[in-house]
Amino acid sequence: MQALNTVPALMVYFFDLRRIAEQLTFSNVFRDYLTRKEGWDTNFGNYKHALLFTIRRGKRGIRKYYAGWDTFVLMAAGNIRYLLELVVQSLLVHLRGEHTLSDPVAVEDQTRAAQAVGRKNLSELEGLSVHGAQLTKLVLGLGRIFQVLAADAVGHTPEVNQFYLGASTGNVEEEARGGELLNAAVMHLAVLRSPGNKLVDSADTREFDYLVHPVFCAFFEFSHRRKRKIQLTIRQLLGLVHEPRETIRDILATNNRLTNEPLPEQALLFGSYYGAADSTSPDPEI
Repeated sequence: MQALNTVPALMVYFFDLRRIAEQLTFSNVFRDYLTRKEGWDTNFGNYKHALLFTIRRGKRGIRKYYAGWDTFVLMAAGNIRYLLELVVQSLLVHLRGEHTLSDPVAVEDQTRAAQAVGRKNLSELEGLSVHGAQLTKLVLGLGRIFQVLAADAVGHTPEVNQFYLGASTGNVEEEARGGELLNAAVMHLAVLRSPGNKLVDSADTREFDYLVHPVFCAFFEFSHRRKRKIQLTIRQLLGLVHEPRETIRDILATNNRLTNEPLPEQALLFGSYYGAADSTSPDPEI
């Protein structure tokens, strides 16, 4: 096992998660790595960012850092107001800690600032339009789903933070309400959309890929990078607004996850929504 000393710590952690997922001994996993290094390196490359969301799974406090100019630019997704909010809020948190502007801003302060910006913009959705309350619930539901997927990534598709629409339900009224909700979500930056694999008409909601706006990712704790996607239906999107408990459970079950993953500590303030969505408090830190 002396060769283990040359392996990066994050990859050793990956070995251990694979050991648990596949019910093997650590020795067997490591021997397999030594015989198939190229395949393991490729697999690790696909998962190494996703692993960062699992290290402090179930613990209180910050579970994943969101810091640095490049990260903030991706979280703002081209919106200068969001970028300025992230920078200014980071400086305010920094100065409240009795630091000066000549001191580096700690990654913890940047992360707390990013969470605060996400919370602020989520709270403001409710007053933006007649769909405001529905948009808030939609983001809360999608955020919870992508948070659970991020926390339990090994053995599953990593870095899932997008969705696309499956086949029509056949209910014209339901489809219209869902399409109207999605269009409002895009208009008010609750979600971003981009063309899928086909040339599309902007009125056809079904041919787009949708991304929860990255400004919310630190609040919910999932990846800010545009990566992989899952399939949802219009009925499920409406269900996140009107029947969150059953809908969140069904979507996660479809993706082989359970709903017993604790909520991030900062999301507990939306308990009136998550109280109906099988949420639990994080375990105390040991």
